[in-house]
Formats: sequence, structure tokens, C-alpha cells
Amino acid sequence: MSGQNRYDVVVLGAGPAGSSAAEYASKGGVKVALVERKEKTGYPVRCGEAMGIKGINNIGFDVDPGWIMNRIKKACLISPNGTHITYTKMADSYVVNREIMDADLVKRAVNAGTDYFPNSPVLSVKQIEKQLYECRCPDKTFTAPCIIIADGVESRLARDLGWNTVCELEDIDCCAFCRIDCDIEQDTCYFIIGSQITPAGYLWIFPREKGQINIGLGLLGSHSSPGKAKTLLLDYINKHYPHASISNLHCGGDPAGQYLLPLVKNGAMVVGDAARQVASLTGGGINYALFAGKTAGTVAAEAFQNNTFNMSHLNKYESIWKKGYGKQQLRSYALKSILLKEVNDKFLNGIASSLVKKPSSKLSLLNIFFKVFLHKPGALLKTYLLFR
Repeated sequence: MSGQNRYDVVVLGAGPAGSSAAEYASKGGVKVALVERKEKTGYPVRCGEAMGIKGINNIGFDVDPGWIMNRIKKACLISPNGTHITYTKMADSYVVNREIMDADLVKRAVNAGTDYFPNSPVLSVKQIEKQLYECRCPDKTFTAPCIIIADGVESRLARDLGWNTVCELEDIDCCAFCRIDCDIEQDTCYFIIGSQITPAGYLWIFPREKGQINIGLGLLGSHSSPGKAKTLLLDYINKHYPHASISNLHCGGDPAGQYLLPLVKNGAMVVGDAARQVASLTGGGINYALFAGKTAGTVAAEAFQNNTFNMSHLNKYESIWKKGYGKQQLRSYALKSILLKEVNDKFLNGIASSLVKKPSSKLSLLNIFFKVFLHKPGALLKTYLLFR
């Protein structure tokens, strides 16, 4: 054991949320350690690598041009009977290389003054004094009055500190992901729905670079069984891309519920997937993670003033989250809950048949919304109340 390493803030996990938290805490002038269990961040990639440009701009986050592999301008929804609905008014999005991006986010934190410790799995974390935590790794121990937990959807460390990290089956997506060699329209992402593809979920296709796509499938845990997501994904690939070369195939869970509460407890904060901070309807979470990390790191640094640590100041992070992305997430979750009760293949095919008659240039989210709920006034009212 190399002895104790004393810091002001220790961040546990170097994904986008953790690295951003470490960077902004360091920029705030406090002593920060970023502790990562893996030797290499950003792998395996457990997402489609897409991030909305508008959302990134709104949180003031700088995207390095070297991360960008493609720019998406259109979305195509494929209904259960194969009807294609192309939406051309979607907000532009990037498809990024997460391996490069995650590594660069760590570099940003280090350049801001963070001490980085890769290949350092945290064996235990506990509060040893009122304002002091101990984080033990196999060959070193870290202590700090403030810790930021960013260890992913499993979030064992948050559980060790008393958070209830158990996700209901309706609130977690069982997912399978891979890359395949294939040419599709470079500016269009695809979403395929229907019970024959995946029950209570969807399959997505994002063009990564010329000749390669990200493809993945998710289904709610309540409709899953061991290996089902992988089987459904490979069945789709074998049917539609029988000669494609498959790489980076892996499986994982994706939170799809409400964010964890509280987000702050006794000098500890949770961010990113560990806090279930995602768009509940789609499972997308990069923008959410970056916002949460930036906010938590900034607030953590502010809590250290005049050589004292004001633990209660950390609650500002939860307050900021609730007013911003938190409100979006709760709306997304409520909308998901409504759709699960109201939607089936017959209904989706009817909506697609109606929408396909309208030129794509005239499609808007508003008229899609009203088409979906036109014949379900109860659901329409519930959804309207969410966005008042």
C-alpha cells in the first residue's frame, strides 16, 4: 500500500461525466484526483456515439473537431410494416468517436490540474469522518471531504454509500451494440420499431464514417431475457446485411427511468449513468452526462472557500440539475410511460401510413405529435400537461 493520497475532491470514474467533473473542479482551484478502474477510457463504446449540437452549445461545451466522424441532419423512422418516414427538420447532431473523445476529456482534466489514476479499481468507499471519505484501491488509498461518483449504470459505489441504485425492469434497457461495414446515407440516422424487431424498444442505425455504421438494439428489462438483445440484433443484421463484417459487438444496460434522488448526500455527489441521468425515452445520455459533470465539478470547487468546506453548498448541484436537464428527463420519462400503454404495431402502422402522405419538408414534430395522439385524447391531455 502506497499510503494515503489527500485531495479536496476525488472523482470515481473517468467517463464523460467524471472527466468533466474533474476538469471543472480543477478549474475552480481545488486539488482533484480522477480515479478510473480501466486502463483505457471510452471502450467498449456503449452508445451510438451521437450527440445533439444544440444541447452541447447550450451547456457551453467545446467539441473538438477531431472527435467528429459525421454530421446527422435527418432522421428516418421505419414502422413495423416497413413504411419509411423521413424527418428533415431535426436538430443537427454529431456522430463522434467516443474512444478519442473520452481520452481527450481526461486530458482536459489533467491539463486543468487533475491528478489522473487509471487502472485503479475502487474496492471500497466509506465516510470515515463527518467531512472525510476514504476510497481504497488495491495499491493506494484516497481521502477527500468531497467525492463525485461516476462509476456507470451499475453504480456499486453509490450503493455502498446508501443510495438505492436498483432499477425497476421498466426503467432499464437491455442493449446490444456493434459496428458493421456498410454504406448508407451519411446524413441520416434510422430508427426501426415494431414487435418483430424488438418488443418495447427500438433498433437504431447511425452512420459513423464512410463504409461503417453503428447499429444497436434495446428493449426494456421487463420484456427481456438473458441474451435476447444480442440475438435480436444479430437476427436483424443477418437478414438485412448478410455479408457485413461485424466488430465491437458487446452488450450492456442503459438506464431509462427517472434520475436518482438525492443527487447529493453528506459530501458525495452522483453524476452521469450512475445517477441515471439520461433521456428516458431514447436512452441518450452524452449531453446529460457532460452537463451533470460540469455542474457538479463547478459546485464542488465553490464549496471550498477560505480553507473551509461548506458541505451544504453541494446541494446547489441538485437544484441546478432539476431546473435544467432534470425537467427534460422527467418529461421524457412520463412520455415514455404514456407511449408504453398506448402504442402497438397496428397503431404505429396507421400513424406511418398517414404521415407518409405528407412531404418530408412539411413534417414537423408538432404534426407528428398530434398524429400520434389524435385518436387518444386521454393520452393527448396527459402529454399536453407535461409541457405546459
